[in-house]
Amino acid sequence: MLGPQAYEKLFQTAIVIDDGSLDTVIEVDGIEHRYSYVNCEAWEMFDTYEEWKAWCIEDAVERQGYYADGVDEK
Repeated sequence: MLGPQAYEKLFQTAIVIDDGSLDTVIEVDGIEHRYSYVNCEAWEMFDTYEEWKAWCIEDAVERQGYYADGVDEK
């Protein structure tokens, strides 16, 4: 089991404000997966931002960012 600090360092999650939108960026193996917080219609499924972020990490790791709004290789 990973501690919270190790978990953050492993996946390098970040909140990025870009062009006035609030995005969550998950970096896995040098690839950035960008999830739009503002434009997400599925946001209603989550009670907190932490649940949203956990879902984003799960998508980036297990589905290679299938539901990401953008995928960029670093």
